[in-house]
Amino acid sequence: MSLAGSDEYAVGGADEQPVLSVADLSITAGAGTESVSLVRDLSLSVGHGETLGIVGESGSGKTVTALSVGGLGAGSRPGAGDAVGAVAAGGPGRAGSDRGGRRAGW
Repeated sequence: MSLAGSDEYAVGGADEQPVLSVADLSITAGAGTESVSLVRDLSLSVGHGETLGIVGESGSGKTVTALSVGGLGAGSRPGAGDAVGAVAAGGPGRAGSDRGGRRAGW
């Protein structure tokens, strides 16, 4: 029995809002001519019941991305760098907040 395409095992509907949505996240460290791009134009979404794994080499930006999405990384305190993008968490009818269009530290 194939589970792919089976409505019996589908989670959520096609029109359901994602539980987490990240659009155009860019993270930098430093300032001025000392500025270094850590993450560029990252976009992702996670639907209800889905699992997302982020894999990559050491130093590829996995931790700084997770911290910034959670509001704990770049932009959350002076000297921590800067993050720009849109983060929406929770989806309609769920606990969470809309952090869309704000800088990190949202």
